[in-house]
Amino acid sequence: MNLQEVMNQATEHLQAGRLSNAEALFRQVIAQQPKHADAYHLMGCAAAKGNRPVEAVELIRRAIELDPKQSVFYNNLGLAFLILGNKAEAMKVFRQAISIDPKNADSYNHLGNAFCELGDFGEAIKYFQSAVGLQPDHPYYQYNLATGFFRKANSSPQSTQEERIATLQLAVDAFERTLALRPDYSDAANNLGITLQMMGRKDDAIGAWKRAAAGGKHFYAFYNLGRALFEKDLIDEAFAAMRSAFQINPNNAEALNNLGNLFRQTGQPDQAIAQFERAIMLQPDFPVAHSNRLYSIYYSPLYDANRIFQEHKRWGEYFQRKISLSSQAFPNVPDPRRRLKIGYVSPNFWGHCQALFTVPLFRITTAGNLRFIVTTIPNRLIRLRRNCKDMPMCGEKLSG
Repeated sequence: MNLQEVMNQATEHLQAGRLSNAEALFRQVIAQQPKHADAYHLMGCAAAKGNRPVEAVELIRRAIELDPKQSVFYNNLGLAFLILGNKAEAMKVFRQAISIDPKNADSYNHLGNAFCELGDFGEAIKYFQSAVGLQPDHPYYQYNLATGFFRKANSSPQSTQEERIATLQLAVDAFERTLALRPDYSDAANNLGITLQMMGRKDDAIGAWKRAAAGGKHFYAFYNLGRALFEKDLIDEAFAAMRSAFQINPNNAEALNNLGNLFRQTGQPDQAIAQFERAIMLQPDFPVAHSNRLYSIYYSPLYDANRIFQEHKRWGEYFQRKISLSSQAFPNVPDPRRRLKIGYVSPNFWGHCQALFTVPLFRITTAGNLRFIVTTIPNRLIRLRRNCKDMPMCGEKLSG
């Protein structure tokens, strides 16, 4: 084979993930032509894929020395720096790529990802928009733009609710453009569902998750769909979705926990307890599964009062070992005559039936030096995301 044929074969090995075969052929090319910039560059890409970023940086830098006008070399050098965790150097290199070829959309996309990793989503959006402007029909650029808007909406505590909803709507628009370009993009459909649910559009979210689950392989699509259907009391459909999630990933503790909730809700406490115990075996420090198990044993005929007490005692001893208060310093004055201020904090004081019993008790109780003041937090300030998993992240990183 001539050198070009060797390069073509090596590139095929690289694309197929046969890294050792690819590297052997790239070395063969370099042995015959020591100044072959493409061979150094692609061997550096193989090193990066093989989780050898230091070697990747050295090889791609050698390629740039031989041919400093290839923006793709700078892009992949920047990706190697990101693997190393050197975001500042990565951003510098991506900017060099843009200066060499201002029309290379990959460079803007990579720079946007770097800003995402820094948490500067406003700047990330600007570069994603530049990438989309250069290639509006590229689904991955649209996807990254959507996730940039999503993460900006959920990382700005100073923004008003109206501003947050407006930013989420921009994410929805970009996710929908992504799906128009690539209808089978299940990650985009799943994250569209998450975004819609955060906007209060629950039925639309269910539709998006059904679309994401249509391929039958997206664990989080089934997971999120099951949670949403459960909240609408569509128990049979929720069971079907959760079982599908479980079949895809039988070792996911959160899926087992939610499957347990479904069993308990349908009057099958012993099956529920079994799911919670499996979740705890997989994730021993999973407090929600522990709590759900304890709650469920009240409904099981296999547990009498003494056994229930022993289970709660065992739970307390386990978590007491996990939480050591002895190392914490409290700034209070240890004066036994000082009036104590005791705060009761619980999410159940807002929208749970527990508030009907507890809050009135606190409001009317006044005895000696004891005084109870109840404060509730406006619901719109509580941004719970407990139903959604696999939050969208920036990071569709494409090598040029």
